[in-house]
Amino acid sequence: MLRAVSGLLLALLCVGCVTIERPETASGRPEVTIANASPEAIKPALVSYMLDAGFRITKDTPYELAFDKPVQNIAAAVLFGSRYDAQPNVRVSYSFAQFQSSTRVIADIAVITNPASAFERRTEMNSGVDSADIQVLLDKIKSQLDPTSAGAVARRNNIVLGIGLMDAARARIAGMHGPEKGLYVVSVDPGSVADRAGISRGDVIQTFNDEPVNTLREMVAAESKVKAGTTVKLSIWREGRDMKTQVTFVAPQHSVDRQRPQHTKSNTARAAQ
Repeated sequence: MLRAVSGLLLALLCVGCVTIERPETASGRPEVTIANASPEAIKPALVSYMLDAGFRITKDTPYELAFDKPVQNIAAAVLFGSRYDAQPNVRVSYSFAQFQSSTRVIADIAVITNPASAFERRTEMNSGVDSADIQVLLDKIKSQLDPTSAGAVARRNNIVLGIGLMDAARARIAGMHGPEKGLYVVSVDPGSVADRAGISRGDVIQTFNDEPVNTLREMVAAESKVKAGTTVKLSIWREGRDMKTQVTFVAPQHSVDRQRPQHTKSNTARAAQ
């Protein structure tokens, strides 16, 4: 997830055909509010994920936690470097606002020119693909720490598709072709609910029980409404054709008989050229 932060900077600036809006949050940046969790309880999870992604801690106060990582894309380094310091950094900062038993966490993403100097200059990156990655991370931490979150509810109900998903904007930057809406399947766990339903890498899930799913948050919210043992309908785009299939949420299996999604008569979806 976060390993793409520095590698995609140039793509975010130069791929004019990809429009990525700011997160639909109150701050316009990645954020979550986690119930029954203090900043001290949230910080270890953030530190673990960020260190795994190659970042280092540059600031740690009761109300802010910041991480830096050198920009690794050569062309992006040329764009953001200076004659004083040719190596810019990616900086991800998290601010904490605690009220009663809940904590609001707001992220800020920027490229820093002349890092760790009196001449630092920041270029905001809060409306890019990396912003969506940070939002996914915050949602994941919320689902781990907040028992009332949609992700936690889905896990308790054993509602796990067993697939890796990517939104359409990130998929186009990654070179995947298909519709402008929906969630692109990038991996399928063997024996999972999705595997038994015949879902494959490259498929695009467009609806879950007739509800459109264009973001990971929408998918988690849709899954949280389902109970174990329930069969739900999925609308899938595959290689230019609309398809329908059903999935039943039961325990994973190691030996499975895969279903085959059924084609519909609609051929309106076509692969992007």
